[in-house]
Amino acid sequence: MGDLMNNRLEQDKLLDEMNVIVFLVEADMTVVYGNKALLEFSGITLDDVKGIPVWELPMWQNNKELQHNLMFTLGHIFSLEEATRMDAIAINSDGDSVELDLQLKPIIEDGKVVRIMGIGYNITELVKAKTFLTKRERQIGAFFKYSTQGYFFQMLPVEALIPDPITVEFVNQVYDAQNLETLNKQVIEYIGLDTSLEYDEHFDIVSQLGISESERISIWIEMISTGIASRKVELLNHKTKNKVFLELKFVAIKINEDSFEGNFCIVSNITQEYVYEKELSFLANKDSLTGLNNRRNFKRLASAMLKDSSKVYTAAMMDIDKFKAVNDTYGHDVGDIAIRSAADIIESVIGNHGVTGRYGGEEFIILLKMDAVETHEILEEVRIGIEHATISYGAGNIKLTISGGCCSFEQTSDESLDQAIIHADQALLEAKKTGRNKVITYNDELHGIKAIDKLTGTYTKNALLYKHTQFHDNLRKSDIFYGIVIIRLNTLVVSQLEILNQYVKQIASMLNSMLRDHDIVGRYDDMTFVVLVHNVDQRVVRNIKERIVIASKRLSEKFDNLVEAHVSEAAINDWSLKIDDIYDDLNADTNNE
Repeated sequence: MGDLMNNRLEQDKLLDEMNVIVFLVEADMTVVYGNKALLEFSGITLDDVKGIPVWELPMWQNNKELQHNLMFTLGHIFSLEEATRMDAIAINSDGDSVELDLQLKPIIEDGKVVRIMGIGYNITELVKAKTFLTKRERQIGAFFKYSTQGYFFQMLPVEALIPDPITVEFVNQVYDAQNLETLNKQVIEYIGLDTSLEYDEHFDIVSQLGISESERISIWIEMISTGIASRKVELLNHKTKNKVFLELKFVAIKINEDSFEGNFCIVSNITQEYVYEKELSFLANKDSLTGLNNRRNFKRLASAMLKDSSKVYTAAMMDIDKFKAVNDTYGHDVGDIAIRSAADIIESVIGNHGVTGRYGGEEFIILLKMDAVETHEILEEVRIGIEHATISYGAGNIKLTISGGCCSFEQTSDESLDQAIIHADQALLEAKKTGRNKVITYNDELHGIKAIDKLTGTYTKNALLYKHTQFHDNLRKSDIFYGIVIIRLNTLVVSQLEILNQYVKQIASMLNSMLRDHDIVGRYDDMTFVVLVHNVDQRVVRNIKERIVIASKRLSEKFDNLVEAHVSEAAINDWSLKIDDIYDDLNADTNNE
C-alpha cells in the first residue's frame, strides 16, 4: 500500500511539472485529479475539483456545447477504448478565452478502461497565427485576383545554388525547371488570351509576353544577380488586335544571396502613359501643323547626325512661293492646308535620307548626308512634286510652287551647320529674286561675300551675269518678261579717284533705293551699272529709266557735273536673244546718247 501511495505521489509530482493541463476522470465521469497547471489556469484548488463531473470544471462550465461534447466523448471512450482529440475553448481565471488542443486517452487495466486522462495543450498563439495566415492568404489571393496590375509567379521545386559567375547554362536550367504557380486574369487580358481556360504550370507566359530567348536570358541573369530586372514590351492583343505597351518587373525570390527559389513578375499596362509620353514628346519636338520637327528638335537631331562618319553634308532651305497671296486670297485655313501639303511631299521625298523641319511660317529646313549635286536632285524632286500637286481645300483646288537653296559643307560642327544654313538661305533668296520655282546651290562667288562689290555693295560682274542668266531662263520657261537698264558713267575727274569713288558709291545707293526686293543692281565694270527688273513691260522699264535719269542728274549736280550718267533701257521679251547681244546693243545706245 505504501509503495502504491509513493508511486502516486511521484506521478502527481511529475504531472505538476508539466506545462500542460492534465486531469484524471473516473468511470463515473468525475474528476479525481487535476495537476498544478489546471488548478492555476482555473484559479481553484484540488479539493474544488475532486468529485465533480468533468464537464463542470470552471474553465468550460459556460460552454454548453463543449460540455455536451465532453459527456458524449467520454462515454464513447469508456465504451470503445479509443483515444480522442478535440478542440476546446476554455476560460482562464483572468476571464481570457484560450484555445486548447484537448486529448482524451483511456487508461486500461485488466482489459478495460478504468480512467481517462485528459491533456490540454494551449494552442492559442498557434491558432491566432493560423487564422492570421489564413486571412493573409485570402487577402493576397484577392489582391492577385482583382488587382488592376498583372502578376505571375514562377517557382522552382527546390532552391538552386547560384554560381559565380551566373552562366547562360544555369539560367536556362532554372528557367526550364520553374513552374508557373500563379497567373492573374489581368495578364491574360493584357495579352488577349482566352480567360475561360486554365493555364497549367508548364504554360510559357514569358514567350507570350513577346520576350525572345536571348532577351529572356539577359533578364534572368540581371534579375538573379541584382534582384530585379525591368523591361518594356509592345504587344498586339490577340482579341482586340490593338497595340498594348507593358512594363515588366521581374523580381527574384531568394532564401539568401546564394540561392534562387523563383521569381514573380509585376505586369503593368502603360499604354496610356506611353501614348501620353508620345504626345508630350510630339508637342515638345514636332511642329503641330505639319508633324515635321520643330526648329529646336531639328537642331538636336542635326547635331546628332553630324557625329556620323560622313564627310560631306548639305543644308537646304525651301520656301513656298507667293504664300502671302494664298493667305490673302483664300484665308489662313487654306494656307495651313497648303503648308501641310508641302510638308507631306517634303517628308515623303526626303524620308530616311536626312532630317527635315519646319523653320517657321512657310519655310522648311533640311539636312542631308550627301553632297550638293545629290541634294540638288532631291530638292528638284520635291519642287516638281509640289508644282504638279493639286491641293484641295473643300471649295476648290489651288496650285503651289516652292523655291529652294542648298549649301554643302565638310566640317562636322554645329557652327559649320549654322553657316551652311545661312548660305542655303542666301541661295533660297537668290531663287526667289530670279523667278521662284527653282533650286539654287550656293556659290560663294555668286551668292556670298565674294559676290558683292566692295566699293558699292552691289553685285559683282560674275554674280550679275549669273542672275541675268536666271532672269533670262525664267523668260524661256514661263514667259515672264524682264527689263534691263544700263547706266554708264562719264567723268572729267579720272585723276581724282576719291571724288569718283564717292560718286560711284552714291549712285549705287540711289539705284538700290529705287528698286523692289526682287530687282537686281550690279557693277558691270568700274564705270557701268546694270539694273535687272523682274516681271515688267516696255512702259514700266522706260519709266524706271526716266526716274534713274532724273535722280542721276541731281546727283551729278552735287558733284559740279564733273561726273554724268548715260542711261539706256530695254524690255526683254524674246528668250532666243543672247545675253551678250543684249549688252552690246544697250552699250551702243548708251554711247550714242
